[in-house]
Amino acid sequence: MTMNAKRRRAHDRLAALPGVRAVRRPIRPDGTEDFDLFYVRTGRKSMNPLVVIPGGPGAASIALYRGFRRRAAAEGLT
Repeated sequence: MTMNAKRRRAHDRLAALPGVRAVRRPIRPDGTEDFDLFYVRTGRKSMNPLVVIPGGPGAASIALYRGFRRRAAAEGLT
């Protein structure tokens, strides 16, 4: 997917939200190319974090999961 100006602004706005962090990861284990993997952590670190993998293109936005994260935290799934 190409990062045009509109998409870049949306990306930058979401990446700047409180709690959003990035970690650099390789695209392939033996490759030299990397990408930024953005994630959000709700609550304290734990031995068994809950990982949610989005369901397709466009569903990777953290904005879609705000309510889910709030309810999960309320239920103690942090």
